[in-house]
Amino acid sequence: MGMGVVSKLSIASSPVHQDVKKLLFKQIDVDTVAAAGSSDTDSVLLSAGKNMVTAADGIVGVKLPVAADSMSVMVVNTVAGEDLLVYPNTSEQINSLTATTGAFTVPGGTEKTFYCD
Repeated sequence: MGMGVVSKLSIASSPVHQDVKKLLFKQIDVDTVAAAGSSDTDSVLLSAGKNMVTAADGIVGVKLPVAADSMSVMVVNTVAGEDLLVYPNTSEQINSLTATTGAFTVPGGTEKTFYCD
């Protein structure tokens, strides 16, 4: 069998390569998290590039990580028929929504990728 992408990433050894490797692992990494909290202050903080979110009920949500240039975060609402609220990180905003408290709604059974440019 050939080497997978993750196996090839383990070849990097210099400190500069370690930072690149961490970034790529986060982009490849998939987390499953349960939505919780009803505001930007108590919602679950996401930490992976791809996030499978459970427990959405139209009231609870998740919070995006601190934005970085050229970053993308995929949020998949795994609950059909229930909205998921996605909050920006502290002092940040999603599109033209209100900074920090302006939640973006991801409809049930759909996904949205958030980009920082």
